[in-house]
Amino acid sequence: MITGSIVAAVLFAIAAVIGLVLAWRHLGMRAPSLWAALAHGVFAAAGVIVLLTIVVRAAGVPAVRTTSLAFFLDTVPFGVFLFATHVHARRLPAWIIVLHRLMAVVGFVLLLVFLR
Repeated sequence: MITGSIVAAVLFAIAAVIGLVLAWRHLGMRAPSLWAALAHGVFAAAGVIVLLTIVVRAAGVPAVRTTSLAFFLDTVPFGVFLFATHVHARRLPAWIIVLHRLMAVVGFVLLLVFLR
């Protein structure tokens, strides 16, 4: 049975793959694609919306799921900043990319733990 948590995990996985491509291009000193950055944000936002809906609608939500959502929500301001910086054709700060990635990875791992 496909649950909302599985849908959220798939959306975040797609966002993660696109995010890795963006980071790889950035580290290779090539400009990441604006369309790829937009797609990354759309998939991640969809995952956040699905996970938020699950947390809000379910009674007795496991702490792992809520903590996962908190990590994903904490990545949003960094992602918005990175996208805005990219739109203005400025160099993206590597430390923000790393922080954004680490927080998203923690949120994703917590979500996967919940799926077990």
